[in-house]
Amino acid sequence: MRLIKHNCARLLPVCFLLVICFALPVSAGQATGGTAQGELDVLCYNVAGLPIPSAFHRENRSPWEDCKRISAYFAKSGYDFIAVQEDFNCHRQLTSALKNTYPYQTVHQGAVPVGDGLGLFSKTPIYNQRNVPWALSAGIFAGANDQLTPKGYLHALAALDAPGVYVHIYVLHADASGDPASKAARADNYRQLAADIARYPEEPMLVMGDFNGIYTNVARFMNETGLRDSWKDLTDAGFYAGNDPGVGWCQSSGDSIDRILVRDGKGLRFTILESKNLNLQTAPGGVTVAEQLLTGGRSLSDHAAKYAKLAWHYDGNPQGVWGETGFPLTPPQWDLSLPGKQIKTFFVKLGLLWKGIDALTKERGSP
Repeated sequence: MRLIKHNCARLLPVCFLLVICFALPVSAGQATGGTAQGELDVLCYNVAGLPIPSAFHRENRSPWEDCKRISAYFAKSGYDFIAVQEDFNCHRQLTSALKNTYPYQTVHQGAVPVGDGLGLFSKTPIYNQRNVPWALSAGIFAGANDQLTPKGYLHALAALDAPGVYVHIYVLHADASGDPASKAARADNYRQLAADIARYPEEPMLVMGDFNGIYTNVARFMNETGLRDSWKDLTDAGFYAGNDPGVGWCQSSGDSIDRILVRDGKGLRFTILESKNLNLQTAPGGVTVAEQLLTGGRSLSDHAAKYAKLAWHYDGNPQGVWGETGFPLTPPQWDLSLPGKQIKTFFVKLGLLWKGIDALTKERGSP
């Protein structure tokens, strides 16, 4: 009996500490009785990282120097997720200031012509990265030269700031230009992405990227996938023109081809608090951000960045598909097969380039 009393006395401090720990308040973004809530600041930006020397650029800009400026801005920004497009030949400069502020990054797929230019920078862990090229693209020397790089979409799973809560993130760069072949390719891009999203029914999602389109095909894509546009929800009360191929969107002033789309699912609900275009531009001492180009400034890209602030609420219903209870979670890592894929892609693109040169020569040589 004396031994039992002695052991109980030793356990009392431990029990007291446990009671205190469980009585402490839990900050926003952490689970409280199975529920959790928080906010996300999200940015989508086409960084224009194409290897064009300043001497050949119409604005005399150096993408390498500008990507350094963008990196410094990202590092100070505090965004939770940053999705980028056209991160090609300036990746080292773009990530130069992000080692400590964005410890979780997708694996860069390479420069022109072997990389897709897509990337995701995150403050929370990301898993299961997939980079998928479009099945259809158009343009070698025309149509924005889309066939010279393996554009497509990136898919990953990202953890939110609460145990066991995840969201799917897609980053895309659709086929550009307005010629008939490019329009057909872009419509096919949306169909391909919608089919991939259909693999994860009722799952929560963020879909961000350069859609290169603002009309019916985008509206159809969102209707098929259940996604909501952060900009349209706040400016046009979520109005979309419908599925009639002859009907365009009710386009608001300031709408753009760069979009942040959201979808609720598996107990995770998003509320769109803010959405706007941000023009990143040069300024004395670094970078300034404004919704319009300021006098004397120069944009760091041919795109404005799309920003959204989202509130999220998780109702405590177990998602039950990832981690210990489902599919494994694999952090992004350099794949031994990547160099082989890059070499294969290089020769495919070289063949397309040769084919384009041959067709152009024949066209110019014909009477």
